[in-house]
Parts: sequence; structure tokens; C-alpha cells
Amino acid sequence: MDMITNNLVSPGQSSTRRLSQNMNGVLLIDKPSGITSHDVLQALRRILGIKKLGHTGTLDPLASGLLVFCVGTTSKLARFLVSKDKSYEAEIRLGLTTETYDSEGLADRLEPDSIPQIGLNEIEKSLQLFIGNIQQRAPKYSAIKIKGSALYKSARKGEPCYPPLRPVVIHSIEIRNYQPPFLRLAVVCGKGTYIRSLAHDIGAELGPGAYLSSLRRTRVGQLRLEDAHTLEKVQRLVDTGSLSTALMAAESVIDLPALIVTENFAARVRHGVSPGRGDITRAQGEFCAGDHVSLKNSAGHILAVGISEISAEELAAWQGGGIFRYERVL
Repeated sequence: MDMITNNLVSPGQSSTRRLSQNMNGVLLIDKPSGITSHDVLQALRRILGIKKLGHTGTLDPLASGLLVFCVGTTSKLARFLVSKDKSYEAEIRLGLTTETYDSEGLADRLEPDSIPQIGLNEIEKSLQLFIGNIQQRAPKYSAIKIKGSALYKSARKGEPCYPPLRPVVIHSIEIRNYQPPFLRLAVVCGKGTYIRSLAHDIGAELGPGAYLSSLRRTRVGQLRLEDAHTLEKVQRLVDTGSLSTALMAAESVIDLPALIVTENFAARVRHGVSPGRGDITRAQGEFCAGDHVSLKNSAGHILAVGISEISAEELAAWQGGGIFRYERVL
């Protein structure tokens, strides 16, 4: 942590002087293994000199890869990226289990070592059992809260921990490489999936047990790791006044349907004025009453996000009252 994050901004140095206070957008970070997602968040706050910074999901300290941060007013839209599907490259070590379900528990939580002799066909058959809508139990060393307390706190105290079963969806699992006892997988899954639990459960299904030996997130929705930046790269961009080249506009990554408003009404959005039929030029995309939609100006910039009171099909002939209910104004 100290080597990676603490020295990115020198003592007394102010990044705020280099950044526009109106700097907004989505910033993709390649998190290194060995630090927490909160460490990355704090480092970015120091580098950028701002507090308005939100993330769309964390990674375990031992995991690396894509973290998505929303900067400035775009932080109000972070929740709309949380539910996106994610892709991972995972390595599983067969023949050993740990209480943490990963290598962090190796120091004193090993069961007897066994080198499994498992054929590739048997592994492929077992993996099929984990594809689709499944019930998964999170590791007891996790941040999931039971009665207001994180599970890992109870686990570290040696208190009984009973993580509940939760529904998750796993879209695909592909074998990338198998050199016993290590199995490398590509996993595409929905929100809330613990790859540590998946590794543990695969090991239990195969017989000899397993733990997650490494993990790298490669995709969140349409956002990909190859477009991400290291913390050191972000610092250099700030130093050269070119951070804007790394920021992605909210409308390029938030794929909500939209109501396009007139230029006259666009200036009133910040005051929370509800649009009438005459303030909307057209609908963009398909949506039903009760769905989340955005308000956009004619240039396509997101001004606000909220709930539509009508469907896209009803807009043209709408003669009634409310059309849009605000949730977030940018």
C-alpha cells in the first residue's frame, strides 16, 4: 500500500490546482493485487484532489483488474453500473482448502495437501452444474452483513458464522488451461457472485477441494480492462494536465433509455422542475412506466436520472400529467 499509493502525491502538493472543479466522467483503474479497493479510492482522492468519487463494486485485496470509478457529479450514477455483468480470469488450486476460500488463508488454515488426479472431461462435466441461476453461499470472511455486522468481523473473532444462500447467475465458465493442480477459468457472471465461493464449490464437487489462487477482473458491462489506467498513469495525467483524456463521458457508459428535452427546458433541470409533454422532443430507446430513464439535452448529455411515469409508446399521444420523477440531477 505505501509503495503504491502514498507517494503518488508529494507532501504539500495540490492536485486540485490542476483539475477543473467541473471535471466529471467515468475513470477505469487497473487495481494491483495486494491492496484494498478502498486503498485505491483514497489514493485517487489524493491524486485528483476531489471528494466526489464513487465506485461500482470492489475487488478483494488479493484480486487485481478492473475497478470503475465515477468522478464528480457522475458519482450520482454509480448505482446504474453496479448491476452489470462481469468477466474474470480465475486460477483455482485443486487439492487444498482454506477458510477464506483464497490464498490469504494459507498461513494457518490448510487442510492436508493432495494432488488430485482428475481428468479434463470430469472437470468440464462438473463445471456445467454451476452455469445458470444457482444458489451460492458467500465466504464467511466476506463483507456481507448479517444483522448489521460484516461476516468477516465475526469470523476473525472465532464466532459462529452462517452465511445465507443467495441467488446468483453465472453465464459461462470456460477452461483456459489445466496443469494439475492448477485450473485456469474464464468466468462471466452477474452481480453479487463470489468467485472465491465458486472455486470452493467446484473443488467440493470434484472431491479434493480447492481455493482461489488468483483472480483478475477483465470486464464490467461494456467497460474493459484494456482501457484501464494504473494509479501511476493517472498521476502522470494529472501532472501534465491531461486527465480529461482518461475520463469517459457518463452517456457513453450508462445505457439507460432517455427522454430528450428542449434546450429551453434543459436549463431548468437542475432546479428539479418536472417536464411536461411540450418540454420533451422525443424518446430514445424502449421503456415502460416505472422504468429508469435519463433526461438528455439535444447534444446527448445526461442531465438527470429518474423514473418514467409513462411508456415510450405513450409519449407521442400523451395528454396527461406527470411524465418523469427525479432521482438524481447531475
